Amino acid sequence: MLNLKLRPHHIFCLPFIDLNGAQLDRTFYEALVRTKELLTADGDVLITAVHGVDDICRVCPSCVNDRCQSPPIQEDKVRRLDTFLLKELGGEYEEALPVAEWRSRISHGWPYKLCRFCRWGEHCGAQVV
Repeated sequence: MLNLKLRPHHIFCLPFIDLNGAQLDRTFYEALVRTKELLTADGDVLITAVHGVDDICRVCPSCVNDRCQSPPIQEDKVRRLDTFLLKELGGEYEEALPVAEWRSRISHGWPYKLCRFCRWGEHCGAQVV
């Protein structure tokens, strides 16, 4: 069984983000597309919520020395947002759950407080209240 290690905001947000036309590094874009497919398909995939750099971050050009350097949000703020979101999802760090369980938790928790402040809102297909 495949086990992805992902930050909470990647578990939560990636299924909803429209990547069409995104101007991203090719390797990073391909990693996002593959991961999104795994998060939205039915299959034997475990997702472990991790604190800090994950499988997607490792190929991101904004990840320097295992820290997010993506302006305006950098590593310390990302960690705080991830911790807040994971609490809203009722999860814990290092918890490995089937992708279907993560999707169930996400669908039962609307509306999410952090969605109101997200800088990717224009690319998000989630039904945010």
